[in-house]
Amino acid sequence: MKKGFSPVSKFSAILLAIGVLTGTAQATITYTVHEQAGAVVFDYSGSIDLASATFSFGFSSGIVGEFIGSPGYVKSLTGNISVYTTNFTSASSLGPGFASGGAVSGSSLGLVDVSGVNTDQIYLPSGYVSGSNISGSLTFSGQSFSSLGLTPGSTTWTWSNGVGSDSATFNIVAVPEPSTTLLLGAAAAVAIIARRRKGLPPISP
Repeated sequence: MKKGFSPVSKFSAILLAIGVLTGTAQATITYTVHEQAGAVVFDYSGSIDLASATFSFGFSSGIVGEFIGSPGYVKSLTGNISVYTTNFTSASSLGPGFASGGAVSGSSLGLVDVSGVNTDQIYLPSGYVSGSNISGSLTFSGQSFSSLGLTPGSTTWTWSNGVGSDSATFNIVAVPEPSTTLLLGAAAAVAIIARRRKGLPPISP
């Protein structure tokens, strides 16, 4: 079987390139938000420095997948959770939309801007060790960038409890649909055939 890039590996390469070009790979937590097969997916990875927040309480959570674009609220939770309080010093709106009932996978993570000094919240798995890796995804089926009011671009939330500070970057990425990619490929093929028929040399890269 001929080997090549799978759609997943192609998409991973796109995300890696975005991180390198925008410099967001250095963000403590990086969210990559994209449309996929009639859904909006929030992929996230990175780590959090617990010196930037203060432990408040713990609880056992069912499956919670929620998004509120303004003032800023993203939850992907399941299992035993520890809640920390901090002060979001910079948390821009992600858009006017909201969604609930999202499918959750991977590590639990929640960032909640409640618009009050030192009352903003970070949700982490119970027993989380400062600086250890977090990765997971939150999927809202039947949603689109339009329905959630999301606009492609990048924004960074920062927070501090007066002792330490940390951040999360949201990259909202418009990825071409497979049909669009096929159309572009077909157009390029037609252009190449036309040049050959006219006896023109290939276009140099």
